[in-house]
Amino acid sequence: MADLGTLVAYLRADMRDLQTKLIKATKNIRTFSMKVGVQLRGVSTAFGILGRAASRLGGLECDHITPKSAGGKDEINNLITACFDCNRGKSNISLDKAPQSLVDNLQVLKEKEEQLAEYQKLIRKIERRIQKDIEEINEVYSSYFPKHELSDKFKNASLKRFLKFLPVSEIKDAMSRACSIVPDRNDSIRYFCGICWRQIKGD
Repeated sequence: MADLGTLVAYLRADMRDLQTKLIKATKNIRTFSMKVGVQLRGVSTAFGILGRAASRLGGLECDHITPKSAGGKDEINNLITACFDCNRGKSNISLDKAPQSLVDNLQVLKEKEEQLAEYQKLIRKIERRIQKDIEEINEVYSSYFPKHELSDKFKNASLKRFLKFLPVSEIKDAMSRACSIVPDRNDSIRYFCGICWRQIKGD
């Protein structure tokens, strides 16, 4: 049976062996980090994930594109520069997979795009209807004054304004009344506008 001194000697030897292995492992890690750092500096000084300048981040770290827990290797093609916060925040999520927050945001954007497309479609439909109503009113005017049409300015200003407040049928009736009562085409338009404004005001 070994005495106490022998046991202490064995323990000290094991401690020295572990210390030697630890120092060797530390040197390997430093060598690896330096090699990676040199290669990364040769490529870019920008933060690979967000594209920010390294000087604004207070230093960069080497991050694995495919996490080591998922079989990723310590190879230059599997490494990217990352700031401390992003490296810790990403944890073991692979960079080839979008975080759930981005997926959710993408879905929201798609829904907004679809809503916008439907809104624009509705606006175009309304505009076509308005133009159709305007042309019907113009046809009433031309039926009393052949070879004459309402001006584009009058169509896009006055008629559109009247169509916001009155049904097209009432506006067509007002045009017919004005043109049948007033023989001058310019005066008939002024009379027509008076009829429409009185209807809008409820007089």
